[in-house]
Amino acid sequence: MFHTDLLSVRTRRAVLAAMLTVAMLLGPLAALTAAQDDEPLQVVASFSALADIVRQVGGDHIEVTSLVPAGGDVHTFDASPDDIRTLEDADLVVQVGDDYEPWLDDLLETAGDDVPRYEAFAAIDHNLSEHGDEHEGDDHAGDSHDRGDEVHRWLDVQAVIHTVTHLGETLAEIDPDNADAYTANAETYIAELEELDAWIVEQTATIPEDQRELITVHHSMGAFADAYGYEIVGVLLESHSTEGADASAGHVAELVEIVEEREIPVLFVDTPGGEDLLQPVASEADVEIAPPLYVETLSADGEGPQSYIEMMRYNVETIVNALSRS
Repeated sequence: MFHTDLLSVRTRRAVLAAMLTVAMLLGPLAALTAAQDDEPLQVVASFSALADIVRQVGGDHIEVTSLVPAGGDVHTFDASPDDIRTLEDADLVVQVGDDYEPWLDDLLETAGDDVPRYEAFAAIDHNLSEHGDEHEGDDHAGDSHDRGDEVHRWLDVQAVIHTVTHLGETLAEIDPDNADAYTANAETYIAELEELDAWIVEQTATIPEDQRELITVHHSMGAFADAYGYEIVGVLLESHSTEGADASAGHVAELVEIVEEREIPVLFVDTPGGEDLLQPVASEADVEIAPPLYVETLSADGEGPQSYIEMMRYNVETIVNALSRS
């Protein structure tokens, strides 16, 4: 009887030890599985300002990578093997579309081309820049420009608000477990954007309407001008990019004439390297070049704007201060 009890005890101990061993082996695997379940969505945005907008909506439930780094130029971007791997691991790619990122199709094809893509402003009617009923009766709508080739729609805050709403819905479809968080993040961000939009209108109102005239390097400020009551009276390069572009002596002379006739006090740099391109006009017309605007990128050195909202505030302060001195 004693022998039987001892065997029973030993058996129970052996079984218990085996169970503990299995638990120790399975424990890390279970923890890894739980960690994988909680891993954030991998979202890739084409450029840094768009990446920040996406980040505000996704919050802690997504991890955002910007293909074109802060300070980079979308038009001259040259992808690396690391970018291919980033796209291979992506759950969603957010882009502008409309051939704004002409290199992205080939890049995604190389990466497998099976990643869901979201064109941030594709659902926005081109007339949205005039805000329709949203600002009816105020001075928010400027002269009507041809928006057919205008792709920089994020410079119209109302367009971003529209995008944020749909982006939140898109993330919720991909990750329904966190749908409520995406909705809440979008609502919070929209409130901040509405405040930004009102502030821009308020700041613009401090400038007389006949002084809200902009000369820029290339076609990038049309959406901003339409939305907030400015007029693009001259563009150095008839393109959306500075890549391989140069202005003829005749066109420089035309811009100088516009500056002198309209008594425009300042020119605006809206692209990396644009100051050198504008210098001949500024020198000939004897006017200043304003500090560079951030149109397609956030600051790379940490001293300039680090978010979309900071970018817009910086640009508006730069424009208003420059035009107010006239």
